[in-house]
Amino acid sequence: MKRFATKSLVMAAALVAVAVGASAQSMKAEIPFAFRAGGAVLAPGSYRVSVSSRANNSVIHLTSRDTNKSILILSLYKSDVSNPAGDPKLWFACAGGNCVLTSVWNGEDHSAMVVGYPARAAKETAEIRVVTLTAVKAE
Repeated sequence: MKRFATKSLVMAAALVAVAVGASAQSMKAEIPFAFRAGGAVLAPGSYRVSVSSRANNSVIHLTSRDTNKSILILSLYKSDVSNPAGDPKLWFACAGGNCVLTSVWNGEDHSAMVVGYPARAAKETAEIRVVTLTAVKAE
C-alpha cells in the first residue's frame, strides 16, 4: 500500500507540473553501470533525463533510449552544490556493485535535487560516481 501511495504521489506531482506549464529541461546521459532509481533497477545504457520544476517541486523523468522504459522520480529536497559551475551531473552512491542515483544537478542552479540515498549506512558507501549530462536539442 505504501508503494502505491508513493507512486500515486509521484504521478500526481508529474501531472500537476505538466498541467501548470512547468519549465522543463532535457538532457542525455551514458550510464555505464546498473543502478537503482525511484525504486526500480535500471540497466546500463543511454538515458534521456528530463527535469520539470515549479517553485520548490521537481520531477525527474528518466527514459532508457535503448528500451524506451521510463520512470518518474520526485525530488526529496535540494542540497547546495559546492561549485555551481560546469555541466549538469548525476551523482550515484555505490557499494558492493550496487549503485543508487542520489542527486541530479541541472548545471545552472546553486542546488542539486536529492532523489535518493543508499539503503545501507553512508559509511558503507565505497565510492561516489558522477555522470555528466549533455543538453538535448528540442525535437
